[in-house]
Amino acid sequence: MLKSGINELTLAVMQDFREMLGVNGYGVFISRKAREERIRAREMLRTALRKCGSGDAGSKIFVCDHIARLLLTKYDLTERDLDELIKTESPRDKFLYMLYQYKRRYKEDGLTRLLKDGKLGKGFEIKPSEIEKAFLLFPYKKMTFPEKLEYVAETIYADYKGNGVCDMLLESRLDGISGGVSGKEKYVYIMYEGRNIRLSFLKFDSDAELIRICKNIARTNHMGQLDEKRGNIVTEMSDGSRVSVSRPPFSESWAFFVRSFKSGEDKTIRELVTGKGAEEIIKLLSFLIKGNTVCAITGEMGAGKTTLLASLIEFVPKGINIRVTETSSELHLSKRYPDRNILSFRETEQISVQNTLDFAKKTDGGLTILGEAASLESISYLIQLTQTASAFTLFTHHALTTEKLLYYMRNALLSKGGFSDERLAMEQALNAISVDIHLGKTPEGKRYIERVTEVVKSENTEKMYEIRDLFVREGGAYLPKDMMSKELIRKISMSLDKEEAGEFAGCVRRWWNTDGKNII
Repeated sequence: MLKSGINELTLAVMQDFREMLGVNGYGVFISRKAREERIRAREMLRTALRKCGSGDAGSKIFVCDHIARLLLTKYDLTERDLDELIKTESPRDKFLYMLYQYKRRYKEDGLTRLLKDGKLGKGFEIKPSEIEKAFLLFPYKKMTFPEKLEYVAETIYADYKGNGVCDMLLESRLDGISGGVSGKEKYVYIMYEGRNIRLSFLKFDSDAELIRICKNIARTNHMGQLDEKRGNIVTEMSDGSRVSVSRPPFSESWAFFVRSFKSGEDKTIRELVTGKGAEEIIKLLSFLIKGNTVCAITGEMGAGKTTLLASLIEFVPKGINIRVTETSSELHLSKRYPDRNILSFRETEQISVQNTLDFAKKTDGGLTILGEAASLESISYLIQLTQTASAFTLFTHHALTTEKLLYYMRNALLSKGGFSDERLAMEQALNAISVDIHLGKTPEGKRYIERVTEVVKSENTEKMYEIRDLFVREGGAYLPKDMMSKELIRKISMSLDKEEAGEFAGCVRRWWNTDGKNII
């Protein structure tokens, strides 16, 4: 069997598992207790196999342990046998070998450490030649016998019930992973530090492997069958990662997109916003949140909107209850802030975003968060909420400018909100938002706050509003620019205690060079 290699060994293990699942213990002359234990073990294995590929770490460990026991007890593999099975000839083999070693030492941070130690991932592609160079410097070339056994077991698992070449990547601290998006070659892509990077040394062995992975991750949370009539599914893996899967004829090929939120889930606002003037813009953000200001957090995909939104919760007063509505669970605020009154709701096929928001406003929420206001319907209902429900609202959106956000909000009311007059719809949109916190990222993937913009209603302009960039990022530094409106200054001040209001007044004078008279 070893002469044929790991593929034939994988097929043999698959057959062994089929036989184990087929044994029920009846018709065998064993005690009742032994029979019950055998049936219980079979059901535990069946349950674990059903969860494999969905990001359930416990199920993977359970199945890999069974595989390792088979390798030792049935196939009597020696260390020499394992050495023959473990290949480090191609760049792909070397990468997976290195990633396994780093994963053992650094858990989900293993890939990040490998990329940094190997000086990889600085551009938009990692080439085979770069992997070869990294392997020459790799410090952990030798494995112990238990490590070799585990590595072979995990390799078999990945090809049998796991997610193939992406299995270890999906356990790593990344922004995202995608597959099936690069034409004929079908390379694996990762999103790392805000950049989409092609792993040109790593591609799917076949279309069958890609399809199996897509089906694996699409079946999590019992979202139903992905067939030709239903060409796409959005769900989440066991670790909270958002999963989008598509198939023909809806898309030209099978493809998956995993958006992970591990890379920034524990970062504080001061870890996210750095550089010259960072403390000043952080103070501004804190006053906006403490002042119950309705804020949109905008920017392109991968700019860090969800990560920044999660970090801003530290400024929300403890007495304010938080209610979150999302298409898929991304923020995980109750996990990050376990001492807060937080409850999240998720849109499903049967329950629309309007239903979830409508229910949320009946749950004593002081702050309503809409994780991603991606549709006209969600924006329309959000506008209604800002005027009738909680004390204030935070939401994210992909708008590239404040004006585009406003017109999107206006159009949502015209399309889904029952409005027919454009000016009246725009007036309602202007009543619903005060500040746009817009994020950007450099070509190298560095994320930053591009500007903090106030939307000021104005009856003296044809557009009905004016835009004030309160803070902007110029030359790598955060700088105050246009003065905040008197109305917003007063609103924020009224929500602060005496000490905070005094600090805010001092900041207003310093930032915008005013004596502050008749303002606060």
